[in-house]
This record gives sequence, C-alpha cells and structure tokens, in this order.
Amino acid sequence: MLRSFRLSNHRSFHGEQELLLRPAYDRARAVVPVAAVYGANASGKSNLIGGLRFMAHLVRTSPLSEPGTGIPRQPFRSDGEGEGEPSLFVVEIVAGDVRYTYGFSVDDERVLAEWLYGYPYGKKRLLFERDSDRISFGSSVQHRRDAELMERAVRQESLFLGVAARLGLTDVQDAYRWIQRSLRFPRFNSYLAESRVTRFIERSKRSHELLLGLLRSADLGIVDVWLARPSTDEALFAADAEEAWSDAAPGGTDELNDQAELEFDRRLVRFDKRRLALTHGSGEKFLLRDESAGTRSWLSLLPDLIDCLDSGSVLVVDEIDTSLHPLLVRKLIEIFRSRQCNPNGGQLVFTTHDAYLLAPVGGEAALERDQVWFVEKAVDGSSRLYPLSDFQPRNEHNLARRYLGGAYGAVPFLDEMDEIGARVSGTESDGVDATRE
Repeated sequence: MLRSFRLSNHRSFHGEQELLLRPAYDRARAVVPVAAVYGANASGKSNLIGGLRFMAHLVRTSPLSEPGTGIPRQPFRSDGEGEGEPSLFVVEIVAGDVRYTYGFSVDDERVLAEWLYGYPYGKKRLLFERDSDRISFGSSVQHRRDAELMERAVRQESLFLGVAARLGLTDVQDAYRWIQRSLRFPRFNSYLAESRVTRFIERSKRSHELLLGLLRSADLGIVDVWLARPSTDEALFAADAEEAWSDAAPGGTDELNDQAELEFDRRLVRFDKRRLALTHGSGEKFLLRDESAGTRSWLSLLPDLIDCLDSGSVLVVDEIDTSLHPLLVRKLIEIFRSRQCNPNGGQLVFTTHDAYLLAPVGGEAALERDQVWFVEKAVDGSSRLYPLSDFQPRNEHNLARRYLGGAYGAVPFLDEMDEIGARVSGTESDGVDATRE
C-alpha cells in the first residue's frame, strides 16, 4: 500500500509537497483506498502524477541505463533557481507487511542521496544510506560484504535500490518489487492498450472472463472481446493494418516509454497480424480502432484495474474522466472503496475536474472528505498541494457547490473572459457596460 508521496523541484512543484494517503476520519483503515486530486487546467495535477511515475521509472530502469547519460529530470524553471537545485522524490509504502521509506535526490548528472529504511515491529531500521558515491548499511543487513561489493558497481547516475535488488540483496527485495510492480499507470492510448489487452486475455481464461464482465457491465453494448486475424476475419481488415498506427503518436512529456512500446507493438502487428475485436449486441463486429473513445478508454483501463484489485496495487490515472461517463467513474471509485470488491486493499489515485464526484447522489458522495486533494498554482508558477480536510468540512456541506464557488481554491479565475468576449463581439465601449445596452 502507498502511505505517502513527496516531491520537490519537479516541473511546476518547486518547494516540497506531500500527498498523504493516511485517513483523517476512518481509523479502521491503514490508508485511504481512493485519492482524488482537483485543480484548474495547468495547475500541476498531471505533474504530481508525472513525478510519481518518474520516480518509479527511474527505479525500474536505472540498472539498465547507459553510462554517462545523466538523469532525465525536469526541474522547476519559472524562477531559474530550480535548474541548480536537486529534485527530491520519496515514498512511504507497506510491502510484505513491513513499512518502508525510500527516497532519493538527483541533479542532471548524478544521484546525490538515496536511502531506504524499514520499520519492522514499528522500529526504524537502516537498510542503506547513500551520500553521492558512498553507501553505508545497517548492522542487521544480511550479506553485508556482498552489499559492499555492489556499492562499487553503482554508477553515479544509477539508483542503488535497483542495482542491489537485481544482484540479489535480500533486504531490499520487498521494497523494490513493490515499486516495480505495484504502481500501475494505464495509458488512454488505444493502440498501446491493444497489445496490453491482447496479452491480458491470453494470460488465462479467468483474465478473459473478468475483463469481459467489466466490459459488459459498463453498458457499452459489447457482448464479447476476441482476437481477429486477416486470414479468417477478412471483413474486419478492409483497411491496411499499418494505417491504424498513424494517430498513435505518444503524447505528453511524462510518457517516458511510449515510443519504445509503440515500436514494439508495431512489430507485433506486422508479424502476428492479430487484432483486438469486439462483438456488439446487434451481432456487428468491430476492430478496437473503430470503437468510440469512451470504449477504448475503459478497455485500456481494465487490465491494470483487475490486476490492482487482485494484488492490492495502486492504480494511478491522470484525468480519469477523459472520455468516461461520470457514472462510470463513480462506479470505479465505489469498487475501490468497497471492502467486498477490494479485499486486498488496492488503491486508486487520480486527477479530475469532475465536481459531480463531490456531490451526494442517493444520499452519499463518491468521495470521503479525506480522499480529496487540491493543486493550485501561485503567481510564480509553482504548484501547491493541500487536502480538503484542511478546511474542516462537515458532512452536511455541499462540497461540489463550495468547490465550484471557490471556497477551497484550485479553480480557474475567468472574469477577464467577459472583457475578451466583448472585444471579440465588438460590443465593448468606453466606460459603458455593454450588457446593459
């Protein structure tokens, strides 16, 4: 489980900010199952998700990086100071029933500091601390001599955690596996999703049935999902398969692996020629590229959603309401909040603009008061992250109305649009309110 995430000097986040997932009200839970992040466009919501993804990406790929390539961080640039300051990333997690704190600070060229602490039986235990090229180990670390040999193999731009885990240092395995496997970042890119879904439904009959069940339950009119081949399903392949990739360019500066994954999936299509197909209730059959954006978005989410519920992992989604109906998003939140549907403690962290999720429907809001966070951008361009609980909201408060009314900040200021609209329409006049004429 994810207990917290801290970052500083990453894109629009200059000073240190923390997303805290420990509950403020329901003490029966160790962490909240859902965390929603609200904010205006360009406030920094995606940068928060991107920071968590960057941290996971660096841990996963550090042992494989080429020497001398540096670290592809993106520091705060608005005031010019961020480029000369280190960037910080820290997670507090629970893995294998033990709480861990892992973090590192980096500049453009090297890892400046890195640390991993465990808390078995609630007591702090040093696993390793790194200060530039010097690494020290706790007295209880197994195979300390091996660990000291590993220290010599770590390059200045590589994280020690990934290297030590790959070389078999026992004490770091649980924390490394959690970061490697338990943070899921689904992409709403239908062509990248096609390969992911294809592999998922081929994995087992159970995987196929679960995915199909969630697809059917979304009321999209789909009754089956299967793999089509040109040799047996010629009608579905009227257009050349290669043309389907023309709109598949990866988007966003944080999509660190999309280009490589896209090229890999292109080769799969070229040599295998299998394509994901869906059957509607009417009996009509379509390739995935012919489906609506909403259908593609929901389908691309399902493999990671099922795996997170199975394993108790964390599903991290930027702009979850993109192409998904508000009721479908609400149902997804309910699944994670339900102890019956989510007995393994999976978590959902997402960004959204959907104030509807704050409003009670049928007497209950989709989100609890300690499951809501806001991001607001200051005049200097830096982002600030803060929880709804800071405002001490009451159960009877209409959170949606208060948020849209600006009571919690993190909303756009649009007053100037009236003046711009008057200029565009030609109704602006000196000293006269054009709306009164």
